[in-house]
Amino acid sequence: MLALEEGQLIGAVTFGLSTDFDHYLPEQARGSPQGYVSEAVVRRDRTGQGLGTRLLRQALVELGKLGAELVFIDRHEENLASAGMMRAAGFVEIDTYADPRRHPHGSGRTTVCSYRL
Repeated sequence: MLALEEGQLIGAVTFGLSTDFDHYLPEQARGSPQGYVSEAVVRRDRTGQGLGTRLLRQALVELGKLGAELVFIDRHEENLASAGMMRAAGFVEIDTYADPRRHPHGSGRTTVCSYRL
C-alpha cells in the first residue's frame, strides 16, 4: 500500500499472510495464516502527521478481507516513532526478545505487537 502526494511517494506499508507467528497462537489455531505487516515507513518530512497510522489501519482492513483474524507487526525495541505509530493504530505489545542478528545496535531486541480484527 502506497501513499502518494503530487506523484511523490510519502509512505508505504507492505503486508501479507504468514504462519511465522504461530508460536503466539493457541495450539488449535496454529497453521492458519494470520496477518503480518512487514514494513511501515513514512518519509522523514511527513512523520508525526498520522500518515503511518492511516496506512496501518488500511492494511488492517485489507488483511481482514484476506481472512486474517490477528495481525502481527514487529520493530526494534528502541524505535519510538514506530512504537507510537503502532500504538495509535491499535496494536498492543505482546513480546520483546533478544534479536542481535537482526538488530545489532542499541538494545539488540525486537518487540512484537498484535492487533485482533
